[in-house]
Amino acid sequence: MGTFPGTTRKLARAARPEQQALAMCALEEIVRLADLAGAPAAPPGPDPRIARVRQLIAETPEAPHTLGSLAAIAGLSPSRVSHLYARATGHSPMQEVRTRRLHRAARLLTGTGMSIAAVAGTVDQFHFSRAFRREFGLPPSSYRHNGEVPGGD
Repeated sequence: MGTFPGTTRKLARAARPEQQALAMCALEEIVRLADLAGAPAAPPGPDPRIARVRQLIAETPEAPHTLGSLAAIAGLSPSRVSHLYARATGHSPMQEVRTRRLHRAARLLTGTGMSIAAVAGTVDQFHFSRAFRREFGLPPSSYRHNGEVPGGD
């Protein structure tokens, strides 16, 4: 395929972020279609890019993760990392971050004397009590008195 001298460089400079994102989505779609058309399949087993994201979330749930930052770690677009993550785990990457943070908060509630407000601050959860109750079936104060994680982690 022929190109004109300097064309690639000019296009790269002219591309705005939304144009680059659109191009990345188009490229991902081309790769997906090539795979469906009989291109060699990916090796069986977990996707190493998603494994990297899962490991990062597990090791640093308190970090200010966003779908964009996790996608950058994987070298994928946010929509693609979300799709692959959900296919591999059954839930979104941000649901994993929330769950890990809440389980960390549960350990802090039973393993430290920190106030509930201080624990809520460590997990950066605006509606901490509501999210905690949804995850564990009881409010943080009751959980602290019971002292165990239902279902474990």
